Amino acid sequence: SEDEANLLLPKDARGNVDGDSIKRGRELFLNKDVGCFSCHGESGRGNGVSTETFNKLPNSTELSKVPGLFDDWGNLVKPRDLTTGIYRGGRRPLDIYRRIRAGIKGTPMQGFSRLEDQQVWDLTNYVLSIPFKAHSESKH
Repeated sequence: SEDEANLLLPKDARGNVDGDSIKRGRELFLNKDVGCFSCHGESGRGNGVSTETFNKLPNSTELSKVPGLFDDWGNLVKPRDLTTGIYRGGRRPLDIYRRIRAGIKGTPMQGFSRLEDQQVWDLTNYVLSIPFKAHSESKH
């Protein structure tokens, strides 16, 4: 069956992709209540504080024996380094919107259903504004 997140459509259009939207997105990214930075790191490199702390194991009250984040099967997972320009589910704005809105099942990446559509778009615009290095093709 098709992933439910891929069927998710925003209620509001993306709107202007401008400095104001990107600034609002960065403020949300760094907001303690939203918490993106705690996993992805303040600069989006996937090195947030939660990758260095002892967290509860999935479906348990027990703390892990090693620092980091775990998927639902107990495997250690690393948050996406947003500076690579590679995103799970694609890099179209709609793909990023869907990952933020619905999260990624089985991973610590929660969905942000409590945010307004425009806030999710602002986060999307911020994520897409993070500079990344193009992957060089292999040289012969």
